[in-house]
Amino acid sequence: MAYKKLVPQANDLNKVIELAFKVSEGLDNYKEVADYFHFDERQSSYYREAAEALGMVVREKGRYRLTEIGNHLVRLPVEERNLFIVGLVSDFDLVRHCLDTLRSTRCLSRKDIEPVITKEPHLTGSTVPRRAGSLAAWLRWISAVTGSFIEEKDGFGLN
Repeated sequence: MAYKKLVPQANDLNKVIELAFKVSEGLDNYKEVADYFHFDERQSSYYREAAEALGMVVREKGRYRLTEIGNHLVRLPVEERNLFIVGLVSDFDLVRHCLDTLRSTRCLSRKDIEPVITKEPHLTGSTVPRRAGSLAAWLRWISAVTGSFIEEKDGFGLN
């Protein structure tokens, strides 16, 4: 999938997941998503982009619909849902790089995240720390769901 190089702008993976459920219930455009989540329209696009990147949602002619992955997600039992998402998120190049670094060095500082993002040529300046914050939020979510590593003061460490 071409999106696997995405540098996330959506900080809250729970809302990305909820977006898939809302699409399954009929929310099908950026305005409805923005209204539901109390986002501005631009922020709404960040969450749609993340849901698309995870393969849960597609946008066709301005309307959103669930993909096969999205339909599978919304039918999963609650106890299986988060681990399914962990698998999808871990497939992102940047997330995988961070998790590999964490495994090999036993720690990942916030300062380790920004250089990974600067490898993307279209991201510069103040965008880099904002996107690093989003990536850290995704890692924090994985940590909370799996317990396989912990958030520390300046980053993440293995248990």
